[in-house]
Amino acid sequence: MRLCLLASLTVYAAAADTIIYDGSSTVYPIIVAAAESYADVDPRFSLEAKPTGSTAGFRSMLARSCTINGASRAINAKELKAAEEAKLEFIEVPVAFDALSVVANPRNPWLKDLKVTELQALYSTGGALSWKAVRNGFPDAKVALFGAGSDSGTYDYFQEAVVTKERKFRSDIVVSEDDHVLVQGVAADVNAIGYMGLAYLIENAQVLKAVAIDNGKGPVMPTKETVLDGSYVPLSRPIFVYVRLENMSRPDIAGFINYLLDKPEIIESVGYVALPSSMRSEIKARFAKRTTGSIFSGIAVGTTLAQAMGVESRAEAPKSAVPAAPAVPAVVAPLAAAKSAPAWSGPSGAKYQQDLERLRAASLDLARRSLEDGATVEEIAKRTSELKQQADALADAFRSAPRTSGSGLSLAEAAALAK
Repeated sequence: MRLCLLASLTVYAAAADTIIYDGSSTVYPIIVAAAESYADVDPRFSLEAKPTGSTAGFRSMLARSCTINGASRAINAKELKAAEEAKLEFIEVPVAFDALSVVANPRNPWLKDLKVTELQALYSTGGALSWKAVRNGFPDAKVALFGAGSDSGTYDYFQEAVVTKERKFRSDIVVSEDDHVLVQGVAADVNAIGYMGLAYLIENAQVLKAVAIDNGKGPVMPTKETVLDGSYVPLSRPIFVYVRLENMSRPDIAGFINYLLDKPEIIESVGYVALPSSMRSEIKARFAKRTTGSIFSGIAVGTTLAQAMGVESRAEAPKSAVPAAPAVPAVVAPLAAAKSAPAWSGPSGAKYQQDLERLRAASLDLARRSLEDGATVEEIAKRTSELKQQADALADAFRSAPRTSGSGLSLAEAAALAK
């Protein structure tokens, strides 16, 4: 297998037996981590992944152009109807819990918690333009809002849980289906706020802080414990993969899905909440029977996965009440270059991935120094132009470079090829 960087969402040609993942950027880290591990179990296994957003993933599934799609929300009524019209049968597989996390800049000393009604007022049309208008005691500073793009399941879930169907998102939110772009935006502005999956908060704990959410019973932080005990509402949610029934004759696909369900440690390693064993057993049994259709479509926000399935989950709630420290150094993609997370198709390009992470770390360092100098966001973007050129050169060189199986491409090699 090989590692590819997609500077845009261009689809790479794949071998006939390559599994194509398309969809949720929330589910994407799980797929990457599981694929890296499963490749050692099944040497025939090959996968390419594109984090385009849940809605885009469902479109890809309905067009039969992807093998597996990830979703941070359940399939909706419109998509169900389209599947029926296309005579497409699918299996719905919950793989983890997520705490949809509201995040702020760690240099912000006063924003510690928000009521759901305050979040609604912030993100809805006609919302507050300054923090002072959100709550007495907050400073008279301009609000900078970041959030998921409309192709993201996170966008849909946040709208239903917070904004509500009776309201619309305001138009001045900086949006992206790529959570790395949102991370960078919040990290660069002390008055910024955003929302994203728990894994991205944990990965970037050095440059983000969690904001506790008060749904009427006091502020609650997004943690594994509060997700499993049901106290982090309404922003706890199950996340899914969907597989077309017609592909289930392939042992690599069935094997990979079963592997996902059998390895809760992989879920935990990337920052999400693993399903309790009783729940995994129920889901595995349903998958083994190739039971098609959705049992989660249309279920109200706040309904737990355990309630939906009728399976007890409290017994295995973890002891920890705080998110784990990030497993890797917190890094942020260059502002001008990061239009999508890197697409992944195997561990053979590990060296290239390290070079990419160095670019991200360098961009973060530049942003920090710019903030210390009192620079504006526009000035920060201008100063990242050199990093953007390096990132573009690395991407172009990697795409065009001849290489054999198992080879990697260093930053120096990429630069030489770019010349």
